[in-house]
Amino acid sequence: MKRYILLFALFTLISFQFLNAQRGRMQNRMEQINAEKIAFFTERMSLTSEEAKEFWPVYNDLSSRREKIFNERRNLNSYYRSNKENLKEKEIEQLADKLIELQIQEVKLAEEFHKKFKAVLPAEKVLIFYQSEGEFRNYLLRRLSGGGRGQGPVNRERID
Repeated sequence: MKRYILLFALFTLISFQFLNAQRGRMQNRMEQINAEKIAFFTERMSLTSEEAKEFWPVYNDLSSRREKIFNERRNLNSYYRSNKENLKEKEIEQLADKLIELQIQEVKLAEEFHKKFKAVLPAEKVLIFYQSEGEFRNYLLRRLSGGGRGQGPVNRERID
């Protein structure tokens, strides 16, 4: 019996170490992606140090608020997938209404932050930012799917 307890404790310890290592790698990966994003946008938008100082806090606020909406939508979708056989029509309607409400929140957020970006950047750089955001997202998707490892973002035509 002591042998099983010892094996269980050893297995548990190894599992925790593995999970901590995975968490550390994931955090390092996110930091690397964030550094790439900063360099990518700064270069594409030709941000001066003063513009960057004003832009990044606004962008970080937008990212944080977008992430909250994304997580809420993901949770709703997950709840629906896990419970769809047991949901009543009224609950399904409420979920659908909530998803539309989240889309409306995203649009309002875009409108709010468009004004904020225009307050800290020239209009041309705001437009370049919108284009660059899509380009960076596509670059990440290619990279994370294994295609285009180490190639860097594709240099598509942009407003100069």
